Amino acid sequence: MLHSRDYRRPAQLPDGSVLVVGAGNSGAEIAADLASDGRDVRLSGRDVGYMPRLGAGPTRSCGRSDGPAPRWRDADRGAQVIRWVASGPGNWRLPGSDGCRGPSAPRTVGTDARHVVEHLVRRGRPVTATVIHGSVEDDVADCAVKTDLFDELARVGKALGSGKRLELLDLLAQGPRSVADLASAAGLGLTTASAHLQTLRRGGLVTGDRDGTTIRYRLAGTDVAALLLRVRGVAAAHLPDVVAARDRYLGPLTTDNPAHEEVGRDELLRRARAGEIVVLDVRPATEYRAGHIPGAVSIPVQELADRLDELPAGADVVAYCRGAWCVLAHDAVRLLTARGRRAYRLVDGMLEWRLDGRPVEVDAA
Repeated sequence: MLHSRDYRRPAQLPDGSVLVVGAGNSGAEIAADLASDGRDVRLSGRDVGYMPRLGAGPTRSCGRSDGPAPRWRDADRGAQVIRWVASGPGNWRLPGSDGCRGPSAPRTVGTDARHVVEHLVRRGRPVTATVIHGSVEDDVADCAVKTDLFDELARVGKALGSGKRLELLDLLAQGPRSVADLASAAGLGLTTASAHLQTLRRGGLVTGDRDGTTIRYRLAGTDVAALLLRVRGVAAAHLPDVVAARDRYLGPLTTDNPAHEEVGRDELLRRARAGEIVVLDVRPATEYRAGHIPGAVSIPVQELADRLDELPAGADVVAYCRGAWCVLAHDAVRLLTARGRRAYRLVDGMLEWRLDGRPVEVDAA
């Protein structure tokens, strides 16, 4: 047997009749090549019409017209021909006196092209060489094992299939947290938060370290943070409802919104090193301690109104928070602008900053 992916030229096949099984695009191409070499070709498959250059003239197959087909597929009742039937891929009939077994209970055999060939051999039909045109997986693997593979892969999809679990991943992208901290930040009960974290753990997205009676969770790797960012990007690109929900949460970035003015990462670093701006981290203090932009001042957004005097008078302020879809920096810029300060927002946040390989400072425990 030879799979279509391995076919190169007619010389690969011995002289004599050739049976091409399941001929779609690749099978029809191979059939044409073999026929031009003078081979006795018998072509099967419903998809021969994809290749009109091979010939024309409808052929009758089990009471229906198959449309354009090569002339070597015309009814040759003694030939080694298999015709697919309309009841579904993989069901087939051996030709009878009219090219079919007739209307009475056609014999149905498997879904793998190999089964067809094996059945022909058992019936004494000569098959000198066989070109298998079909799925690589069906040719070399066990379908049940393939199903197991995709079921295992689906564990990641199941872990991601909850808004609250995505929120927990977003929080853990800022640094390790206890179950109690995560539950409080996500507005969940301890039991519910723990159940979500166990699902994430079974999906391989988080790990947990025990510290006495406390378990501290963390992302299983930076690739999980990148996956979260990718999921967000795909959702925004293909689901208009996601974009609408984002704009309702953050506020539309129109010119009448003070938070619409953004500063890129390179510009922030350049201006911070030149002493032209104050970099303001408005996340909770625990997240700041777990990692922040070097030189940033920590004032959580809920404390900002009472601590404005800690910011140098007249200095431009660039605020940042967890990520591009975090509202804290937006709220901070709106508050600062309302108090007469020149304020801008980092274009994204700590999630993207880390993934971009930018410098991060971590406070000593």
